[in-house]
This record gives sequence, structure tokens and C-alpha cells, in this order.
Amino acid sequence: MKIVWCCLGCVLMCAGVSAQINPYARITDRRALARLSGPDALPLRYVNRFGYPPDRDPIDSNFILAQDNGAGIISHLWATTTARDSTTSFKLYIDDKLIVSSNFPSFFRTEHGALRPPFDSLYPGAFVSDVQIPYKKNFKITYIGEGWNVYYAIAWRPVQDSNQVTSFQLTPSPTVESYQRQAESVYWGGITPWQYESVIKANDSAQFFPGTTRTVFHSKGNGMIEKIKFSSDTHDYDTIDSLWLNIYWDGSPYPAVHVPLANFFCASNGGTNVSAYSLRVDSSGLTSYFPMPFGHEAKIDVVSTLDHPIQLRTQIAYTKEKIDKNEYGYFHAHFAETNPTRYHIYHPVLHDVGRGKFVGLYHYAPHNWEGVVLEGDPRVYIDSNPRNNFRYTGGEDYYNSGWWFLGQLFSKPFAGNLNFFKGFYRFHVLDAVDFLKSIDFDLQPGANTDLMVDFRTIAYYYKQPCSFWVSRDTIRSGQRWVVTGVGYTPHTPIVATLDSTETIFTTSANDSGVFSAVLIVPPSIITGARTLSINNEKRAEPIYILSAPAIRPMVDTLPVTLRCNDTVRVTGTGFDIGEKINIYLDSILLSDSATTAGVDYRFETIVRMPNIANWKYHLRAVGIHHNEAIANDLVSLTRIRPYEFEDLINTATPDSGNFYRKQLSPDWGRKWSQQAVAIFEPKTTKEKLRFKFYLPVSDTFNVTLMMSVGMRFGNYSYAIDGKNYGTFHGFLYDSTSQDNLIPGDTQRLGSIYFAKDTHTIVFTCVGKDSGALDFRLAADVLLLTPTTVMPLPKGVFILPSDHQSGILDSPKVLERMIRIYPNPADKEITIGIDFIPGIVDGLIGVELTDILGHTVRWRHNVPLNQNGFSEKFNLEGLPAGNYVATLSIESGGTRAIVHSLIQVRE
Repeated sequence: MKIVWCCLGCVLMCAGVSAQINPYARITDRRALARLSGPDALPLRYVNRFGYPPDRDPIDSNFILAQDNGAGIISHLWATTTARDSTTSFKLYIDDKLIVSSNFPSFFRTEHGALRPPFDSLYPGAFVSDVQIPYKKNFKITYIGEGWNVYYAIAWRPVQDSNQVTSFQLTPSPTVESYQRQAESVYWGGITPWQYESVIKANDSAQFFPGTTRTVFHSKGNGMIEKIKFSSDTHDYDTIDSLWLNIYWDGSPYPAVHVPLANFFCASNGGTNVSAYSLRVDSSGLTSYFPMPFGHEAKIDVVSTLDHPIQLRTQIAYTKEKIDKNEYGYFHAHFAETNPTRYHIYHPVLHDVGRGKFVGLYHYAPHNWEGVVLEGDPRVYIDSNPRNNFRYTGGEDYYNSGWWFLGQLFSKPFAGNLNFFKGFYRFHVLDAVDFLKSIDFDLQPGANTDLMVDFRTIAYYYKQPCSFWVSRDTIRSGQRWVVTGVGYTPHTPIVATLDSTETIFTTSANDSGVFSAVLIVPPSIITGARTLSINNEKRAEPIYILSAPAIRPMVDTLPVTLRCNDTVRVTGTGFDIGEKINIYLDSILLSDSATTAGVDYRFETIVRMPNIANWKYHLRAVGIHHNEAIANDLVSLTRIRPYEFEDLINTATPDSGNFYRKQLSPDWGRKWSQQAVAIFEPKTTKEKLRFKFYLPVSDTFNVTLMMSVGMRFGNYSYAIDGKNYGTFHGFLYDSTSQDNLIPGDTQRLGSIYFAKDTHTIVFTCVGKDSGALDFRLAADVLLLTPTTVMPLPKGVFILPSDHQSGILDSPKVLERMIRIYPNPADKEITIGIDFIPGIVDGLIGVELTDILGHTVRWRHNVPLNQNGFSEKFNLEGLPAGNYVATLSIESGGTRAIVHSLIQVRE
């Protein structure tokens, strides 16, 4: 009896001891990169800054770069400064104890026990510490140095149980020391990460003909892909990039990986070899060591979009092993291209919902020559929680370097500059970015979001798999809908619910553990954004159930602003199969012929804008079966026409000399239209440069011409359609640089009538000022502003049919009066309008609707007076997402309606 009690006590004691976290497990255990569970799988917390932070250490007045209370692991520390070494002080405190105190470079360059290479490393222009530094109670990192020119990014991951970490010591325990030594050997060694694994090998070799798809690997059951290698007789990566890599998991019809083959491996012509932790590129081929678990099936396809055959050899190494889909994420790679990037629009790297782990980015700008590409900030939003968001202070900072890499190419396990100003990567391994609900990653093109060049990105991440998928995520009553799932116990009952309350079907898995349900959506179903669950497993993305059809214009920014003759793609869903649909602006027919809804109840068409008055119009789709939809976002039409000379270069003809587009993103302190100009460098005087521009309408315009000046610029006369309008003097003395370009004064040409036609503007060099160094011309923009006033067309919904002329008829009033604060909002929002001249009384109504048109908040018949209107709305309980605020204003017999988009955060 005594022995039993002793053993029981021992069991209880052991159960109360938490397992210690190996802080290097994500590099020493190759499978760990794919695991989503674990005590240290909470979202990273980041501090990214330029300059000193506001808080100072009361002990020594150093500035506190980062600090945290509770248990966790400092995972990544990047910093750079131009301060002299002797003026700097850098300190690390762990659990209220000063661990290291040194000057800034010595902290990284000098070996302090566990703080040592290779995880303390000098990158070109910056210092990086990927030494894993656990803390049980708190940490603090402080710094001071001359000047303010310090940049830093510090990341740490919280740990819920402090008993699972051991406080960091410069002389670690034998166990912790063994963890670090093992990680260092993997980092240093150049060995393949899966060297000691016993694997199954699958090889394929085939000639790919144009337009063909070949399955190079297909495995049923569960397992782990450990290695994928492609090799070809050609090392032309532009050719290899015309092959697409598609990877499917568990029989899903939707690829988790859909990327150009060479881009996936960070390979590019003219680039250096790749020696990243999970990717290698050399003369032997392109190799991936990403762990890729699958629970039931894996299929790898290669698709050729080449116009000639190519031979491709494939080697796959994998294991057959049990995969717990609650523990592992499935590997994904998302390709995004913006060509070119748009002025003041961010490039979307990744937007996804669910639980997962972001592990890397490859950024390729194949036609870029400007270093300013590195000044764009990467912005990452985790779980819509500001506490987990981070925004780097520039591209090369994110790639672990600084100061444009100091002109060096390199490829290290976690970051690289492979192809100067063209190809960069960053892999998050020890500092993998876990997310519980969502991730949003945008990349800023240039310092002021004004670089226009081809951006291609690959986002590498893991995502918790779902055992089922749907044919469409947006449905409406009466429509056919398919739900399919795999991996279930044969003959097990399948119960599908919406919001865990409404059962929509029951069935059973077949002998292979697969089910497929074909449904007709019932008319009684509750509309809105719903959560679909199968046997209590929830789909991360919502299902949208419409009460009526829905449409939207496919545009990059809001509000939607277009001009006469502009085209816009319109997409819609919820219409009947085969239904003919016409597109309108209010009651103005846009489509030349009706489009047709397909078997998926969707349509997509392109419409062209008419020549009508400046106003905000409703975009409508009307079907012959009496289905109708109105887009949430109004379409603003403007008759102002800017002609960017850099965009007219293809239609221009110079007499001689150089003629090119100059990107002005690097000049952060000055502003041009679209931050670019057209440069003409004639060899002598009297030489001409001719631009052509097309006007789709006949009208009279006020014409202005925006040019640039500098020490190398000459004098030019300018003529439109053969008539001379003046002379521009391009010289301006600049004491800072002979090569600077400076925005010049606007040249006003007066009112000019233009017929609907192609017109020309000709610049003729007439000499240069005595101080000018050259005869150059820098043409920015030709701006045509109509002088005529067009009446609103009949049938515009904004005004009722029996309206009387009044102050609200003015589009300028509607443009300026709506106020929403804050936006985005969380718990409360204020909506109102400013004082409107001429209005002393009236009524206003406000409605907040979700994206499906359901009213979620409202106020009606609120008095409007000369002070305007303001009302607060409680947003408690509203799901995060986009909503529309509609203001209906009535005064003096006139009625106006204004819409605006509202974002609600978690």
C-alpha cells in the first residue's frame, strides 16, 4: 500500500511540471514550422520604429526600445544606426537583471556567451540577433546614442505558462546549450534539413508542350512532403517562370499553391544562387525543403504556358505518417502581381482568414532599377488587433539589412538580396508570424506609394486545413449549391449547420470517407454572413446568403471615380442561370448588349462610361427575370481630363536625342503629378517633341500645362494643334545639385475648344538661358478642365421626380458635407454633416447597412439646422467588416442622398 501511494505521488508530481520549451525547435525540428499548436504559438508582438521612442529608463536615461511583462521569448532583433560607436549604449535586461551592457556594435559583434554567431549576425548595413532569449517575468532593451538616426525592429512571442521557459543566461544550462548548438549546426552546416529522414522517393521526367498540364506527383493517404526538386536543361528562369506550380491537398479543387515556378524558388535571371533555409537554387536545380503535411491526398501539377516544349525533371521525397490536422497547418503559397503598381495604392501581398502561420515573402520587381523600391514599408495586420500589427521602416529593413544593402548581394538562411533592386526575400522561421483569425499583408510601392513598376510577390504560409469545401461562398435561395468533404470515418453521419444552430442537411460519408451534398437553397434560409460547420468543424471564411442579387465594380480604390470613355469591370452574383442582364448608371443604359449569368449564377462584364454631368451615380444591374442589384459604392464621374506626359510617351515622336520616362519617387520632398515626368534631351535647338492625346468628347476646356525646371533645362515654345500658346523657361538655379529636377510654375493657356478627335501638343526647343547646362525638357501633365456646365441627366436617383431646384442640387455640396469619425471604428462612431450655406432647416435620416443591404442602425426625421447635424451610433455587437452609411437630406423641397463606406474593427 505504501508503494502504491509513493508511485501515485510521483505521478502527480510529474503531471504538475510543465514541459520546457525548446526555443530553437522551429529550426531543429523540421516539422515544427508546419505546426500551429504549441505553448509559444501566440501572435508575435512587434516594435518597429525610426528615432527614439517616448519612454526612457529611469535608471540611466537610456531610451526603452522594447519591453514586456509576463513570460515569452525574444525572437528577433534588428537594428541600425549611424551614431559613432563610442557614443552608444545598448542594454538587455531579463527578469529585472542586466544581462548585457555594451556599445551598440559590440552587443552584436562581440561574443557574449550564448549571444554569438551565427544568430548574432552582421547583415549589409545592419545588425541582427536571432538568438532566442526566453524570459519568465519581463524583458527590457534600451539604447542611447548621438543623433536620432536609429532604426530598430524587435519581435517577441508571448508564452502563457512561465514554467515552460527558463530565464535567459549568457552561460546557459547544458540542456539549453544543446538546443542552441544543434540549431547552429543546422544554420552553419549546409546540410539538407531532412538529411537524417528515411523517405519515399518519387521521380518524374517529361517534355511539357504548350498549354499542357501534367501531374508530377500524386499520393493517397497521409504523409509529409519533405523535398521538391525541379531541374531542366535550361537555366533561363524567365522561361521556367512560364511554368505554373499547382499543389492540391486532400482532393480540394482549389490549389493551395498556384505560383510561377521560378518565382516560387526566388530564382531570376541575373540573380545570385539562393541559399535560404527552406529554398535552394544552384546549377543542380530548384529545391524546396518546406515541410508539407497532408492528411488524405497530395497532388502536384505543373502547367505550361510556354509557346515551345520544355523538358522538366521532378524529384519528390516524402514520408507516410499520421497527420493530425488539429496540430498541423497545410502549406500555402500565394502569388500576387501588380503591373504596374498604381499611384497611392498598396500592393496586396496576402489577405486570408483562419488560423495559420506566415513564414516568408519573396518580392520580385523584374523591371525595376530604382533603389527607392526599398523605401516602401511592409505593413502586416494580425487578427485585426492593433497590438499584433507591425509596419517596417522600409524594405531593406524588413530584409534584415539597411541603407540599400550597401550595394551587396547576399543569400542567408533567413533573408537575402538576390538581384540588385529586383529580388529580395525574408523567411520567418524562429520568428514565424502566427495568426489566430486573419492576416493582411500589404507592401507600399516606394517611399510615398508612388513607384510605378511591376511587383510580384510570393507569400509562404501555413493554414489550418478544413475537411470540406463549397462550390461557392455566396448563395441565394432557389440556387443549386454543392458541399463536399473528405477524411471522415466511413459511413459516419454528416451534419451541416449554419451558425451552429440551423441544420441545413444531413448525410453520411461513403466507404472512402467522402461526402458530397447537392442542395437547393431554401427560401426560408436566414440571410447574411453565416458560419458553416460540418460535424462542428467550422469553415474560417463566412458563407454569404443573399436576399437579392448583388453587384460591385472591380476597382482598386474607393470612392469609384471615372471619366467619359473609361471602362470598368462589373461583377455580380445571385442572378438566375441564363438570365440576360443590362448595366445602368441610375437609369442610363451602359451596356451595348446584355450579359448573361452563368451556371454559377454569376456574371462579369465590362462597361464604358458615357459623357454626362459630374455627379455620383448608382451602378445598377437589371435582369430580364426582374432581378435587380445596386452597388453599395456610388460611381463618381468627372469631366476633368489629366494627360500625364509620361503615359503618352508611346504616342510621342522626338526629332532626335534621348526621350524617356523618369520616375521621381526618390525625390521625397517634392511633388509632381503621379511622381513622374517625360524627359526630352535634344542635341541642339529647334528640335521638336510631339505628343498625341485623344479626347472622346467635344468641349471647351481651361487648359493648364505643368512643367519642371532645373539647371539642365532649356526654353521651349508649346503649340496645340498648330497654334502657339507661349514659351516656357526651364532654367532655375539650384545650389544643391546641377541634376536636380524641381516642379515649375503652371502655364495657363486659357480656354480652348477641342473637337472629339486626336490632338497634338508640340514642344520646340528655342534655346536656353545663359546659366543653363543643357537643353532638356521635363513635361509633367496637361490638364483640361471643362468650362461648360452639363445638366444632370433624367432618371438620376439622387433627386425625386418632383424636385424643385435648391441648394442640395450642387454636387460640390454633396462632395464636402459628410463627416464620419473615427473610421475605421470599433465601439462607437459619429456621423454628421457640416454647416451648408443656404440651409436653415430640414430633416435628415441616417441608416447603417451591412454589405448585404440589411439595416443595422438608423435614425429618422432628425432636425437639420444651420449648424448642420451630428449623431453618435453604438456599434457594440456588430461583426467586423465593411458597412455603408446612407444620409437622406430634405430641405426646401429638395432631397439628396449621400453614401459613404464605414469600416468596423474587432
